[in-house]
Amino acid sequence: MPEATQARPLLTAAAMRAADAHTIDTLGIPGRVLMETAGQRAARIIIKEYDPVAGQPVAIACGKGNNGGDGLVVARVLLDHGAHVHVLSPIPASAYSGDAKGNAQVLHQLADAYGSALRWTVVDTPEALPDPDELIPSVWVDALLGTGLSDAPREPLATLIRRMNVHAAPTVALDVPSGLNSDTGQAHPPTVQADTTVTFGAEKVGLRLGVGPEHTGTIRTVRIGIPQHVLHEHAHKSGSAYGTTDAYMQAQWPGRTRQSHKYNVGMALVVGGSAPYAGAPAMAARAAARSGAGYVACAVPESIQQTVASHSPAFPVHAWPNRRNTAAEALHDPLQKARALLIGPGLDPEAAAPIVHSLLDAFDGPVVLDAGALHVVKERLLSKSDTPAPWVLTPHAGEFARLAGMKPADLDDASRIHLTQQYAAEWGVTLLLKGYPSVVANPEGRTFVGLAGGPALATAGTGDALAGLIAGFSAQGLPPVDAAACAMHLGGRAAEHVAAQQDARTLTPLDLIDACPHALDALPSLNK
Repeated sequence: MPEATQARPLLTAAAMRAADAHTIDTLGIPGRVLMETAGQRAARIIIKEYDPVAGQPVAIACGKGNNGGDGLVVARVLLDHGAHVHVLSPIPASAYSGDAKGNAQVLHQLADAYGSALRWTVVDTPEALPDPDELIPSVWVDALLGTGLSDAPREPLATLIRRMNVHAAPTVALDVPSGLNSDTGQAHPPTVQADTTVTFGAEKVGLRLGVGPEHTGTIRTVRIGIPQHVLHEHAHKSGSAYGTTDAYMQAQWPGRTRQSHKYNVGMALVVGGSAPYAGAPAMAARAAARSGAGYVACAVPESIQQTVASHSPAFPVHAWPNRRNTAAEALHDPLQKARALLIGPGLDPEAAAPIVHSLLDAFDGPVVLDAGALHVVKERLLSKSDTPAPWVLTPHAGEFARLAGMKPADLDDASRIHLTQQYAAEWGVTLLLKGYPSVVANPEGRTFVGLAGGPALATAGTGDALAGLIAGFSAQGLPPVDAAACAMHLGGRAAEHVAAQQDARTLTPLDLIDACPHALDALPSLNK
């Protein structure tokens, strides 16, 4: 599958441990080799980003476990590049165990060779931490806890973390900033505030969820010897996911040949609109066209047909009579031609039920359900006798809570992946939970997290644009989860493009849609 080489694995701690174990126990690559590679590559990044390190003081806070062992490798490499390294650890070198023990022993044996350039302080109590005027590093390295955190850091590590956070020097976290839950992105105070996080093998999902992005700084993922296919296999585990990338989207986005024409490229039909929201289906249709769909049409209530048509000269605008139960009959011809259907943008929720049900009964292809159509399908989702077609649901947090029978307050950022996976499987649909980050999963558990975008997307109407992009990609033949993932990524990259040109707070949905052609300028042409 294309995502096996192009998308970015985001793993839970359990999935990462399983990938480690498979590499060590089944493939026979020693854990000490993985640790050495991790430390070497982290040190290389530190040297590159904070050069020169020669003659500079570097403080490396090393915990008792494997994360501390990674830090000890970094200490040795930086010493070899001329840095003055101060290791701060809750235990002496002789007390380390497992793979970290060997690295502690090597560093101990090198002590005489490096002389005063290497210092080891056992910080077994808060009082044992050197005074601030004695410890003034140019760089801090956090190798205290890694993925093993389940509760707030205890003393003396808590005091050490607070010292890092108040010091002016930049901090590089190894794998995960200490104090941050690597599965949920929940911060257990005190939590390291990193400037750079060098994560090993694959990103951890907690770096992208909750408050994780507020603590990681720049994320740098380094390969440490775990084969890529092993990491991708574990990205299908519960709670794990893929992150969208330009390369993934390029691999998915259909190209065109000399034999392409508007119908075989794909037709998308957008159904929605009401008197207050006549612009919503027009914007969604415009976005569908920007995705590359060959033919896009709108269908709206008869009462607003002229209004929508006057603002949509590029798209035919169909209508159904004000007798709502005749919608599917009135739209028979475009429904026959459409390869994907979007229902909901701007649709009046009070009048939506007969329209939505008639269209779903008449169309058996890919359907995107958004906005006013979402609450209508709740009974269908809960009915075990009614198996949905390949549907994509695109609720925001409030809409999702109503569909799932939850209180909005019970939906927290840390549970976004688990909830999306759970309800996609339970409802038998592809579910895209909008927010930051947006997450999409299909019933089989294939899950993507949108890694592009940002606060600029917090603007009314961007949901219409997203739904239109999904419909456009679906019309071109992408499976529902890939259509949704590509739409998330293209919309996010378009928002980044706009934010680079103007104040992100001024972004409008039309800015977003019109930026789509420029959002991926760095990619090679997709035309064949």
